Amino acid sequence: MIEIKKLTLQRGLKVLLDKADAVINPGQRVGLIGKNGTGKSSLFALIKGEITQDGGEILIPKTWRLASVSQETPDLDISALDYVLQGDAELQAFQTALAFPDVFRPRAQESHKGTYGTLAIIGGATGMSGAVVLAATAAMYQGCGKVWAGFNQATLPFAIIPERPEIMLATAAQLMERNDVSARVIGCGFGLDGLSEQLLPKILSTHHDRPLLLDADALTLLTRSPELAERLKSYKHIVLTPHPAEAARLLGTDTQSVQADRQKAVTEISRKYSATVVLKGHHTLVATADGIVYTNTSGNAGLATAGSGDVLSGIIGSLLAQGIPAFQAACAGVWLHGAAADVIKHSSQIETGMLAGEIAPAARWLRNILSKE
Repeated sequence: MIEIKKLTLQRGLKVLLDKADAVINPGQRVGLIGKNGTGKSSLFALIKGEITQDGGEILIPKTWRLASVSQETPDLDISALDYVLQGDAELQAFQTALAFPDVFRPRAQESHKGTYGTLAIIGGATGMSGAVVLAATAAMYQGCGKVWAGFNQATLPFAIIPERPEIMLATAAQLMERNDVSARVIGCGFGLDGLSEQLLPKILSTHHDRPLLLDADALTLLTRSPELAERLKSYKHIVLTPHPAEAARLLGTDTQSVQADRQKAVTEISRKYSATVVLKGHHTLVATADGIVYTNTSGNAGLATAGSGDVLSGIIGSLLAQGIPAFQAACAGVWLHGAAADVIKHSSQIETGMLAGEIAPAARWLRNILSKE
């Protein structure tokens, strides 16, 4: 606990603290209210050791570490109040459920697998099959009715995914011919070779009335061809999910410029491609072409791991296939992805070494908890 004993502080002729006593026990949440100039900030400065008292003492356990939020937070892209409220996980979850009602609601009793859509995920070039598997698994965990994993290879790398026999397998060429797909995710381990460059235009020439998500290698290929960028305008519902380096390529600039003004970057990409854009990173941003920007506050550094982006694409793609509008699917998907990592961190004390495959089950649990009647 923190003990304040006979604390005295005087500034000039004004006595701010006069033999003050207080005890703050572990687990307590204490608010200090008072007029300007009565010593609130000075008390915090004393507790943090930034100034010295005129009398008395402050006792803090040696093993404790103090953290603080400054009154002015010019380095944040959210308000100080929102920054503080991030510490209330239950409030965050409740606010998220209210903000995205189409995502967080109970399933209809009179429903079947067709009710929840069919998602096709195309990627997985030779040596990168795992990217499609991670995305497809995440899509299943988010409740998609059926999921196809399409591999950008001449033949299937395996006949079945033993841990996930629910996922249907096809080559990318075979999957392109199907007309029963509700939404598509393109790019997870897609590859950047000549065959990939030939395949992407064919994919983007069909199903313009159905939601499409482009990630990873598909975004890089998009920047190589103005013709492909023009084809995107034919789609009614499109989501792009770049990390900062991919965002820089989409804008023809450098990563430093993107990171210097992330909100400007995500807005420019959204307008340029007439798409819902997810700019990944700390405090991921989601923007629409008409200027709406959502700032995500869930997640932690454990997400900095191979395959994490593939899982995010699978989550958002699953929501798109289930009929969730693009902006709501992107925002809720980003929040679920980050909040799942927070659940893992706080429940198992794991951040370093978090695996991408661990995220999807936690995201499923969260969606079900928040969708209860």
